[in-house]
Amino acid sequence: MNSQNSKQKPENPLQNASRLSRMTFWWLKDLYKIGMTRPITDDDVYQTIDHHECDRIANKFKTLWQKELDGSKRPSALRLIYNAYGPPVLIIGLLFSVCETLMRCAQPLLLGELLTYFADESASKEWAYIYAAGIVICSIVPVITFHPFIYYIFEIGMKIRIGCSRLVYDKILRITKSVQKDGMHGKVINLLSNDFSKFDIALAFLHDLWKGPFETILLGFLIYREVGFSGVFGILFILSFIPIQSYIGKKAAHFRNQTTKRTDIRVRLMNEIINGIQVIKMYSWQQNFAKVIEKVRRKEIAAVKGSSYILALLYTLWAVSRVSLFLTLITFVYSGNVLTARKVCNRSRFYRHSIL
Repeated sequence: MNSQNSKQKPENPLQNASRLSRMTFWWLKDLYKIGMTRPITDDDVYQTIDHHECDRIANKFKTLWQKELDGSKRPSALRLIYNAYGPPVLIIGLLFSVCETLMRCAQPLLLGELLTYFADESASKEWAYIYAAGIVICSIVPVITFHPFIYYIFEIGMKIRIGCSRLVYDKILRITKSVQKDGMHGKVINLLSNDFSKFDIALAFLHDLWKGPFETILLGFLIYREVGFSGVFGILFILSFIPIQSYIGKKAAHFRNQTTKRTDIRVRLMNEIINGIQVIKMYSWQQNFAKVIEKVRRKEIAAVKGSSYILALLYTLWAVSRVSLFLTLITFVYSGNVLTARKVCNRSRFYRHSIL
């Protein structure tokens, strides 16, 4: 009855949007206009496009997983995800990463050359215009490419989350009663509500695994080319924090593992209490079980608090680039060199990009 009386949602304009409209998100203009006049309701949201439908994604994952079961002695969920969306994600991510790295390295160099024009009266004005145009291009290209790339990555992450959730749901329907009594409900609920949601953003950082070291080497070379051995001190100062970050990463994984285990215990305990709530009420055991739940919940909160402390410590490491710049400039000056606006601007840009 509800499905018959419910208002049909408008057709999704993304279905027939041009490439330019997809890149600029112009296909959302009608929804933006509605949002400027009144709050957006569920009836204003567009229909789901074909390749976002859950059944279509689920069938693809079920087919690939069946191939894993039939063709491999050790089925792998990672191999399943790669076979589903791996090649296009790697190719598009590689192209975007190369483009972003080139823009990051070219912009400080062009800005330095533009500053040289203002300090040198004999410099050509035509080259100054070229440098200025290059700076604008280096700023526009990342803006134009970043948001479509992130949209695509989040779209793939959503599909992976939906496909994996469907596989787990199908598995739940086939498990036996003995397994259900072993706390499986709590683990599955935690898996679906917490762990699978990380797929939405995990792919956004996938290419940083190789892009980070590559950019560090490239930017280090450019800094050495500009200021010589003075830039080595700043680079070494940044690299000295790698063991610290590695240790912080291990601690973050430790707290995350603790949080997951304690969440499983809490959910399993709550399921047992709900199943036996009539007996608990009959014997007036509410206060006793409330204390047990509170104790388990406090342990879970302690693990979450540890993860928050680790995250706060990671945010403080953003100041490393400023300290590295200071060390480089101090070493450069005490080496008998003359400090100019061009060198300061280039160094600050390089170090800021290296920490990003």
